[in-house]
Amino acid sequence: MTVMTPQTPTPVPALQATAPYRTPRGPQPLDLFLDGNEGPAWSNSPGLRRSRRYPNQRPLQEKLAKRFGVDVERVFLSAGGDEALDRICRGYLAPDRVAVMHAPGFEMVGRYVRLTGAALREVPWKDGIFPADAFAEAVADANASVAFLTSPNNPTGQGIATDVLVKVARQRPQTLWVVDLAYVEFANEDPTAQLLQLPNVVVVRTMSKGWGLAGLRLGITFAAPSVVQVLKAAGSPYPVSQLSLDAAADALDDEAAMRRGVARVQGERASLTAQLTALGCNVLPSEANFIMVDSLATQEVRWLQDACAALGVGVRAFGGRAGLEDAVRISCPGDDALFARLSTTLQTALRPQAVLFDMDGVLANVSTSYRACIRETAAAFGVEVTEGDVVVAKAKGNANDDWALTQKLILAKGGTASLADVTSVFESLYQGGGEQPGLRMTESLLVDKPTLVALKAKLPLAVVTGRPRQDAQFFLERFGLADVFDVVVAREDAPKLKPDPAPVLQAMKLLGVERAWMLGDTPDDVRAAKAAGVVGVGAVPRDALDDDSAARLLAVGAARVWTAESAVELLLEVLP
Repeated sequence: MTVMTPQTPTPVPALQATAPYRTPRGPQPLDLFLDGNEGPAWSNSPGLRRSRRYPNQRPLQEKLAKRFGVDVERVFLSAGGDEALDRICRGYLAPDRVAVMHAPGFEMVGRYVRLTGAALREVPWKDGIFPADAFAEAVADANASVAFLTSPNNPTGQGIATDVLVKVARQRPQTLWVVDLAYVEFANEDPTAQLLQLPNVVVVRTMSKGWGLAGLRLGITFAAPSVVQVLKAAGSPYPVSQLSLDAAADALDDEAAMRRGVARVQGERASLTAQLTALGCNVLPSEANFIMVDSLATQEVRWLQDACAALGVGVRAFGGRAGLEDAVRISCPGDDALFARLSTTLQTALRPQAVLFDMDGVLANVSTSYRACIRETAAAFGVEVTEGDVVVAKAKGNANDDWALTQKLILAKGGTASLADVTSVFESLYQGGGEQPGLRMTESLLVDKPTLVALKAKLPLAVVTGRPRQDAQFFLERFGLADVFDVVVAREDAPKLKPDPAPVLQAMKLLGVERAWMLGDTPDDVRAAKAAGVVGVGAVPRDALDDDSAARLLAVGAARVWTAESAVELLLEVLP
């Protein structure tokens, strides 16, 4: 191993000649400060009155220096760890310099490097032991000015052993080694003390993760005094507010609370890993407050993000980011009730026990029946209602009762009609009579029976509809589907119609299940599903599906939006 000669790397020329900003003051003690153009404090709040003055970092720097056993001149505070990384790039990188990082890694590093015009080289490290030799070789070959390491890594959660971090930094003394320890409180070991013995190493920490204070935007950097001076010169003089400084100081006085929270998250991490593994997920080893799923046994990982989002739970997918196209990152909430919700959400997203169907617009093409009844009933009362009017009304929600919706549209256009009269005309048109067959006979099946039978072979099926029971049963019997659905919940079977969750919950109760997915074509369907803890999927007739209709369903919580004609086939692909 190369023996390192103690030194600190050289900053870019522009910052070599730039001193950090300081308010010019003489040596005399002052107690009335009128030299900073600070506004008067109007609030009586003690905290806000302290914020009248520009922030004073020194007390917190001294507290941190004592806690970590370093000289106070080695402590730099920034607006989150991100800002410290940005300042490092501005201080030590330029178009004629090179930086090296592992990939994947913290994505802001790449952004900051590119903004300086410097070249960026990446060493692959998605899973397994950190490739120390390959990384050190890349740094040497590139004659890199700065090397970035994140441990535990974001976004994968894997850690780098302390002895490995020290080894690679010693091998290249002229390079500035930046070790981002944002998640170190959750890790198996904390390398801070050993790394601070090396003058070419910068350690970046944060109050955002282990301390749970992301809103403070407070990053903590330990570096050689000369490096700290460069960081000060590379940005504004007051990056952290006084309120954040005070809050961080208070938090540091209760480290036991932080340790209890970290222990809880570590327990959740182990439980989450076990649960997802049992659900067929490949979970990368993690030392952070999150885990990463990079594959599923039976379906694309991106479904996990979409299905969780349908239940209001946000997990992180990475889109087109190289190497992470099929990865999802899930944070541990650190709370028993929230973790229970997460566990239920994951079970529902990946292991449903039944599939529920709205009828109109999903199983039945009603463009020439119910939709036509609305328009023709309105015409019978002297009011013109267009198909566009119906679409808009359905999109607004609370529109599952077509009789009430028809009356509402008539009244909105200046007509007069009682609900009883509207219902009578509507039903005569829909049911028909005598030699008039009724518009219900124009309905067609949107999903073919063999596909539904294939789905039934996997899971129980139910219909949840606002139709009267006799109309629902008539449709199912007409198309030979009565034996395909185990349960039918119709208009009469629940105290309220969708978007109330009651019909959905009733169907699940009758099926004897706790977890389900539901196909629906309106916002009311999706809202009802979400309120019932069911994954809602948009299924819209092909001729009615456009960007607007898809956006409306996604906006209220649909996991995906498909055509009704293809929804069941796609569902078969997603289901385990």
